Amino acid sequence: MTKYNMDFNYFAMEILKRIDILEEAVKEGLQFKRKGKSYFAKCPFHEDSTPSFSINPQKQVFNCFGCGKKGNAITMLALLKDISKGKIIYRYASYLGLIQNGKINQEQQREMEERAKQREFIQMHQQKFNAVYILLSDMMHSFKRSMSKANNMDEVIMAHELYRVYDVIPYYEHLLDCMLGQYGEVIQVETYLVAERIVKQWHSNLI
Repeated sequence: MTKYNMDFNYFAMEILKRIDILEEAVKEGLQFKRKGKSYFAKCPFHEDSTPSFSINPQKQVFNCFGCGKKGNAITMLALLKDISKGKIIYRYASYLGLIQNGKINQEQQREMEERAKQREFIQMHQQKFNAVYILLSDMMHSFKRSMSKANNMDEVIMAHELYRVYDVIPYYEHLLDCMLGQYGEVIQVETYLVAERIVKQWHSNLI
């Protein structure tokens, strides 16, 4: 696979796992001072008399409060080097050993093909996917509202028996995050199938 038909989404995710946005910014000559959880420097993208360029190492993102530019490490490097994100991805994928001589290994090929299948599945079932997400989210919010309005233990028990999510709210919140694609397409599809079963079970309990 050459640089002209490589899966940029796959390599972008892999690159972001391997590099640190603050370290890359320092390599590019930016000088930072720490303020709380963030690091500030004079913005390299506009005339900046006071440091307005911020990096959050925990979230691995940058944001300039002056010019409004923001994004992840790839976006930052593309702006700093004044080249496209595609060239940054290809350059770092080569530097990190993700590709060699414009080619990828069989394991990466299989993983990209699997990711492509999952993306196709999501696109084909997008309407149903969105409906399941909304139902699961509404289910949690409805339960929380009922709990907040409960005046006595009987009403608390009634709300709990109706929605059956009191003990698993953190798990459902995690499912919703997964359905947003925060952990990749494969997990996103697997989570959708789990959430679909949960919603169907909940509806059957109401009937």
